[in-house]
Formats: sequence, structure tokens, C-alpha cells
Amino acid sequence: MWIEGRTDEANQLYSRLFIANLGSQSAEAALVRLSATGDSLAPMFRSYFLSNLPDSLRLAILDSAIALQPGHPLGLYLRGKSLLRLRRFTEALTDLNRADVAAVHAKLEVYRRLARGDALFRLRRFSEARESYLGALAADPSPGLQEEVKDKTERCVWYENNGMPDALFSVKDGEGR
Repeated sequence: MWIEGRTDEANQLYSRLFIANLGSQSAEAALVRLSATGDSLAPMFRSYFLSNLPDSLRLAILDSAIALQPGHPLGLYLRGKSLLRLRRFTEALTDLNRADVAAVHAKLEVYRRLARGDALFRLRRFSEARESYLGALAADPSPGLQEEVKDKTERCVWYENNGMPDALFSVKDGEGR
């Protein structure tokens, strides 16, 4: 519907999907798209979401959006998430730290903190990752998120105490490989 220009109908569906809260990933995806449809950079975000390009090429769309509006919170958030998927954890962390997504939607802060925690975890900064995960829980104490954060924080404590074997994750110049 969004690609057809039926933005109101797309927003209604995104809202219903978000409210249904079928899981953390689907709720985040719906909320991000709902936020993007009304954004001043909506045409660029639409291209980003609806293209079937790999993340490495879709990243150029986000780079262009941020070049147009430096510091754009949703653009930084999406670029941070893309960089995280591309295992470019230091860059992802930089963007996620800069993304003031609460200005877009308060609930996005929960997902930003989770993604930030994931980047910190991959950089082996376990206590910082744990704090970021706990910050997400402080913003949304829902039962589903409590379980997710419990798992992530326990994993941080375990790896902080026992180390992370290089076979599970190797670091080169501060970036994941």
C-alpha cells in the first residue's frame, strides 16, 4: 500500500501490527515503518524498505538521507541497524548513540537500546551492553521484553566472567569479522 501511495491505509496496517505486538522484531518493524511514512524523508525511506537490494547497497540510500538531513534520528537509527547486520559494530554503535529516536517515537528508544547493546556485546564491552539492555527494560517493562533482556544480560555476565572464545567471534581493528 505504501508503494502504491496509499499511505493512510499502510499506516493503519502498521499501527495494527504494532499494537498486536506479535514479537519484538515485528513490532519494531511496524513502528519504524509507521514513523517513516510520515517523515520528511519518506520517499527515501520507502526506497530503503521496499527495495530488494542487499544491505550493503541499501546503506547508500540511508547515507543520502543523512546527507540531506544530518543527525536525522530515524536515518541514523536505520543506518546503525544496517551496519549492525553488516557486522560493522563500531560504526553501528556510533550511529545508534547519535540517534535521538525518542524524538520520533518514545517506544523506538527501547529498540535503539537493544541494538546498541548488541553492538556493544559484539565489541566485547559486556558491562556496557548489559546496561544498555537494562535501559531498554526500564523504558518498557513488558513481560516479553523482560525475558529477552534477562537472556541478554545473563549472557553478558557469563561472557564477562568467562571470556568470549575467538571461534565464536573474532575482532579485527575493533570491528566484527
